[in-house]
Amino acid sequence: MERSNRTEWSGRIYSTGGDDKIVKQNVAEANAYAKKVLALIDKEEITPADAAWITEETVEGFRDHVNPGFLEYRKATTVEHALAAVEWSDAGLNAYRDVNGREYIDCLGGFGIFNVGHRNPRVVKAVANQLRRQPLHSQDLLDPLRAMLAKTLALLTPGELEYAFFCNSGTEAIEAALKLAKALTMWREVEERSIGDHLVVRLQIDLEVGGIDPIWWTHAK
Repeated sequence: MERSNRTEWSGRIYSTGGDDKIVKQNVAEANAYAKKVLALIDKEEITPADAAWITEETVEGFRDHVNPGFLEYRKATTVEHALAAVEWSDAGLNAYRDVNGREYIDCLGGFGIFNVGHRNPRVVKAVANQLRRQPLHSQDLLDPLRAMLAKTLALLTPGELEYAFFCNSGTEAIEAALKLAKALTMWREVEERSIGDHLVVRLQIDLEVGGIDPIWWTHAK
């Protein structure tokens, strides 16, 4: 019996190989959708019709392609998702605006991302200058700004802290810190308890002669 290369999911047919026509149809649909989104981003102002489409697409996208749980616990949506608040732009240093023009005072600050405000003019200028010169270093040649930032941090940090490890997230930072602690102190167990209802993380590390075993995490609330 011939095996089918097509899978039906969410009302669409996707190819798992061997059906170029279906693949090309999906690519065309994705390109058209992306162009529509980019056109909205390019607009100085969006219309009420744009706002309704963006809201509908956002709710549907979170439900079908991101995580439906976001729609249940976020304060930005009702149970029926009929009054979903979808952010669209900043509204000054300490506020933002949704697609319908409502403004909100930002008391969260993106968990510290906006500690100097939304689109602070000095930050925007520095980012624009860098983008005009080079958006990202090559990952091959030596990056001068990384070295200069590390030196600046070394001048500011206390004690004998001389080296900096740059990463993209708190997860990477914690993982690197634990690996360094393991390598330098040979701790067999690290336990950290946070206050209140925060997650209690228990890390057990087992060492072998000549190698390092995997790290096991046990999470409990």
